[in-house]
Amino acid sequence: MTSEELIQTWPEEWQPGVRSLVDTLRQSMPTGYEERCDGKMILWVIPHETYPGGYHCDPKSPLPYIWLAVNKGGLSVYNFGMYMMPEIMEAYRTSYEADAGRKADMGKSCIKFKRPDHVRESHLSDLARRISVQDYLAHYAPLDPRNR
Repeated sequence: MTSEELIQTWPEEWQPGVRSLVDTLRQSMPTGYEERCDGKMILWVIPHETYPGGYHCDPKSPLPYIWLAVNKGGLSVYNFGMYMMPEIMEAYRTSYEADAGRKADMGKSCIKFKRPDHVRESHLSDLARRISVQDYLAHYAPLDPRNR
């Protein structure tokens, strides 16, 4: 399944905005991340060729960086980089809240949007471009339980 095929399965109200966000993320993503679609989510990952161990929870899967999913609750954007680098999470939160005039709905590695008009592509684009593959791996590898 392609990213576009997945987007077409999501609620119509989300399709134009997610299409635009995916295009923006494609342009913003640092070199080395690859776009994938697993039939449920659109992901940008570090491929096994770059990090052979893959994701520690499922080594057969490449290491995820950012992924998007739409469900009943809206759009969820996951970013492990924020989890590993709290200063990046705080920078996103501060810029989003100043621009949107509302509190960011966030967890440790997840940003949730209940309505399409709550999404701020420019802030998600900035978030995506902030972490190179090399920086991501420098933070992830020491936390990978297989490396301890």
